[in-house]
Amino acid sequence: MLEHLEINHESKNPKYKQLADAIVDYITSGNAQINDRIPSVKNISDKLGLSRETVFKALNILSEKGIIASSNRKGYFITKVNTSIEYRVFFMLDKMTSFKERIYDGLRLNLDKNSEVDIFFHHGNKKVFKSLILENVNSYTHFVISTFFSESVSDVLNLIPEGKLIIIDQKEQGVLIQHSQIYQNFENDIFESLSKISDKIKKYDEICLVAHSTAPHRTSVIKGFESYCALFGVKNSTIDHNEIDDIKKGILYILISEKNDDLVKIIKFCRQNNYNLGREVGVISYNETQLKEILEGGITVISTDFFKMGQRAAEVINNSETVVEANPSEIIIRASI
Repeated sequence: MLEHLEINHESKNPKYKQLADAIVDYITSGNAQINDRIPSVKNISDKLGLSRETVFKALNILSEKGIIASSNRKGYFITKVNTSIEYRVFFMLDKMTSFKERIYDGLRLNLDKNSEVDIFFHHGNKKVFKSLILENVNSYTHFVISTFFSESVSDVLNLIPEGKLIIIDQKEQGVLIQHSQIYQNFENDIFESLSKISDKIKKYDEICLVAHSTAPHRTSVIKGFESYCALFGVKNSTIDHNEIDDIKKGILYILISEKNDDLVKIIKFCRQNNYNLGREVGVISYNETQLKEILEGGITVISTDFFKMGQRAAEVINNSETVVEANPSEIIIRASI
């Protein structure tokens, strides 16, 4: 390969890009196969009169696109002969749910052609989170990440190269590198949603927010909830999900758990005690799903547009944008209130 690589030192095109393009041209010419070894950094540097830093920069570009990969103490090897991939995206969630799958759909369906998306899960484990990023930090052109930790992980996120990170879903503080954020404004979303249905809330004696004690967004949701109740003079309470056993008439319950356990518990209780859901007991759930659309004639939901979140992340990648913006949210009114 080495004898086929050429650099124009008079060109305005950066030398690292010329080198990356030259390697790609060699691979696409049909002369290379998967697992073929790339010449060493020293040999490329000596042959072409380039600094080691320039050579490493070119090789990192190819690594990010999955064209080559490094092996400890053995140099770089060709891993792909189809070099037309424009964007290679590292997409990480805490876990997969039906609504988070919509983020994935929005992302993959709106990325430019010749893009790849690989999915990873950290399951709320910071060690797993850090390990996955360290293992892949030089293997992708972009990183689209949903954190959802109760503690800061900015120290790990700052390990990602400048301009390649897009944080989604939960806003993160302390990220020092250039990056984008497309987040849910939990405090504002619940305030605005409840403000739109004040006429329906009036028929209940009280509204009760049911919040898991470990939910990362709990504090923001409670703040928006209490702001609404204070402004509109609504009797209210906030309980942990473990306290939801004593379900009472005249109360509108707002459930912010990602799981459906609390929702199922209320529906079963109403059926067993002949309570009319939507009249005697009200329910608002978080995050739209197809099940909630049809369950008990329809469950009212406060939900961000998850597909739009993924779509916006794709636009940021396609257009090389840098944004920090809240994702659209809405309340969908159904029979449960």
